[in-house]
Amino acid sequence: MSNPRPNPYVGPRPYRTGEKMYGRERETRELLNLLIAERIVLLYSPSGAGKTSLIQAALLPQLRQEEFVVLPPMRVNSEPPTADKNETLAQFNRYVLSTLLSLEEGQPREKRLPLAQLAQMSFDAYFKQRADLQDKNPVLLFDQFEEILTTAPMERDAKYAFFEQIGAALRDRSRWALFSMREDYIAGLDPFIRPLPTRFSTRYRLDLLGTDAARDALQKPARDAGVDFTHAAANKLIDDLRQVHIQRPDGAMETQLGLYVEPVQLQVVCLRLWNNLSADQRAIAETDVVQVGDVNSALASYYEMRVAAASVATGETERAIREWFDRQLITDAGVRGQVLMEPERSRGLANRTIRLLEDAHLVRADERRGATWFELAHDRLIEPLRDNNRVWFEKNLSAFQQQADLWERQGRPDGLLLRGKAWDEGYLWAQQHAQTLTPVEQAFFKESDQEDFRLKKERRTQRRIRNLAFGATALSVIAILGIVVALISLAQLGSSLQETDQARAEALAKGDEANAARLQAQQQERVSKMTGAALSQLN
Repeated sequence: MSNPRPNPYVGPRPYRTGEKMYGRERETRELLNLLIAERIVLLYSPSGAGKTSLIQAALLPQLRQEEFVVLPPMRVNSEPPTADKNETLAQFNRYVLSTLLSLEEGQPREKRLPLAQLAQMSFDAYFKQRADLQDKNPVLLFDQFEEILTTAPMERDAKYAFFEQIGAALRDRSRWALFSMREDYIAGLDPFIRPLPTRFSTRYRLDLLGTDAARDALQKPARDAGVDFTHAAANKLIDDLRQVHIQRPDGAMETQLGLYVEPVQLQVVCLRLWNNLSADQRAIAETDVVQVGDVNSALASYYEMRVAAASVATGETERAIREWFDRQLITDAGVRGQVLMEPERSRGLANRTIRLLEDAHLVRADERRGATWFELAHDRLIEPLRDNNRVWFEKNLSAFQQQADLWERQGRPDGLLLRGKAWDEGYLWAQQHAQTLTPVEQAFFKESDQEDFRLKKERRTQRRIRNLAFGATALSVIAILGIVVALISLAQLGSSLQETDQARAEALAKGDEANAARLQAQQQERVSKMTGAALSQLN
């Protein structure tokens, strides 16, 4: 089932200026009044509460109605420029430059300053040269300000200098500023805020959606689109979204209803719910809500559907798309990464495919100084995307492919190469799929083949050494046995000689010289034979 009507829910991306956002009227009013009265405000919230949406869709229009000059939201995480032979980019502050580049995006192209000039300009100097901001009340918006802490954590001197420049600029009381960031990073600001005029003494916490606000966010967009989101269905979905797991005193876990709903989860579930409606359906009932499933499942299902659709539309393999998300947009630390848009393909994925993913609200494109950066639309997507990718990789990739991928991600250590039976099976699979092997898999195959050859050669050498050792041992045993036999023979010869000497002596005593001579001859013959036999054993 596919609903052809425009979807009134935004899904995982933030609201944009001009879009109607419900459920945040009280917060918008309170934040606006606080900013007007106090001039410098720190807005903070849990991740996913909707700070960016509140600023863009609700606060900005209100500020403009109050005749403030609202400047483009600023980010501090732009990649530093590389040196150019025709421009002097030495000694620039990457955080100051990043904010100035954000501000320049709001300027017509013919009025934008050269990069070299921006790189050498302080924050306050930039505002003084902007004639359009003189005798006005500009509002500075620092969005996702936690990036001042997460970007290049060791660059403390540059961060100190950045805050000093921001503080100097805000000493002009005709300038307002709103800093927006995640609440779990607030403590990290303490070493840097001394230069700021108020040291962030005025703060506003944006919480997750309460049940009444969540109900508005559910029902009013549907109402504007001509569909009745029933109270029973809304309450059912809200209760599903606010479930929390609580541990009882006896250690057992139980599910209870929490106080809040995460806005991004609500939007994703509603986006999917709306798409499941029939073209002529005019009401959303409890049964429609039940069919959606849990939030992680809804996010994962939405991601899976969009990746498959992008693969079909562009011819890009689903594996390539998933690996791009897993390797490029999500870092090893489990946070969002950024990819610079390049000609045709960006970090291995076709730009046409990326644009489809952007249209699906999985990827967000951020324009800075004529360059485009791609990132995940929201942090809340990280866990379900990773889990869904893991299941897909386990199901669709062979053991050879999974091991090659692990080998690559771990820095290609020899310890992860295939050996023994695993290599025999991997070799057979790779030979059967030689035309579809990726460059990483080809390298993995070659290294495993060389490792297998080395191990087999080592085993052959060890077998030869063992055979030689066995032969030497056998010869030693034979030699020892020969010596023993020779010694026994010599001992027997000695005993025989004693007996013959005694018999010969008795014959001589009786005057039987013939018999004595015969005994002597026999004795000499026996000595010759036994001595020869003993010597042959020793040799």
